[in-house]
Amino acid sequence: KLFRSFSQLDTRRNREIEGTGLGLAIAKQLVKQMGGMIHVDSIYGKGTEFTAVIPQKIVDEQPIIHLPNRERVHFLCYIQFQKYSHPFVKKYYSEMIANLIHDFGVVGKMCLSLEEAKEALASGTTYTHLFLAREEYEPAQAYFDRLSEQMTVAVVQDRKNRIQVGGKIRSIYKPFYALSVGNVLNDEKLSFTIGNEKIKKGHFYAPKAKILVVDDNTMNLKVADGLLKPYGMTLLTAENGQEAIEMVRRSPDYHIIFMDHMMPGMDGVEAAHKIRELEGEYFQTVPIVALTANAVSGVREMFLKEGFQGFVAKPIEMSDMERTLRRLLPEGLIEHEEDAEGEGEA
Repeated sequence: KLFRSFSQLDTRRNREIEGTGLGLAIAKQLVKQMGGMIHVDSIYGKGTEFTAVIPQKIVDEQPIIHLPNRERVHFLCYIQFQKYSHPFVKKYYSEMIANLIHDFGVVGKMCLSLEEAKEALASGTTYTHLFLAREEYEPAQAYFDRLSEQMTVAVVQDRKNRIQVGGKIRSIYKPFYALSVGNVLNDEKLSFTIGNEKIKKGHFYAPKAKILVVDDNTMNLKVADGLLKPYGMTLLTAENGQEAIEMVRRSPDYHIIFMDHMMPGMDGVEAAHKIRELEGEYFQTVPIVALTANAVSGVREMFLKEGFQGFVAKPIEMSDMERTLRRLLPEGLIEHEEDAEGEGEA
């Protein structure tokens, strides 16, 4: 109902809210015409998140994913398509899997039930990999955990609703796309090529890390929260320098402080100085990183002179943020994934 034209989900409750009820209907049609999908995740009273997945145009036919042993790869894909109510979703995923098998040049088979998957595994064909969705994994978890001792098993799941998998099972996260599948087939965290150069990169988690982000712009704080959420860190925010100083004084256990440079009243440089003036070794050594839109020549030296450990330019590039996190977080807090998310830059 939410995506229908001229409709609201709860007309009685929202009768005083302006709007024609066309926005989401138009968004859905635009995404669909580009061959994509849009879905909603909502918690009543807290907020709603819409996610659009849009396949991109191929501008270079040269494969970026290298499979050195493709002739040895035989993989099964087990998804119960009857769970999808919309025909477009069924068609989308079935075509995607068929394209993966064709484009990778490997032997693959699609199974629609657990019985069919078990029959294929017992057929005499030596399957090396099995991909299945979280919904298919959970009812037969013990079976697939045992199977992971003999072959590579990968569960496709949603990051926000992910579950703990057992055995040697790997996890890849939606959106389900070629790079993450290639990682599993290569038994790597990340593997793709640009020209003749091969690149590897593993994503990490830091669930024990505690980060403070200081910015007078509420939207910037929301952006920072969204960027840092995948790392599993505890994130707290402050809307001005004085609030940040009080938070650090009360709780001297932040591992990194990201401080906006230009703030009204007390700017980031003055706030950093006042934190450094507090008594105790922690306040002298806690890494403080400037967030600045003024990333001109010489600004790095200026921030280092003012007691910062570096800066991240605005708008924030995730690659810069991740390099900063890797450099400044204590090594013992970084937990490298044993899965294949394929979150790289191609």
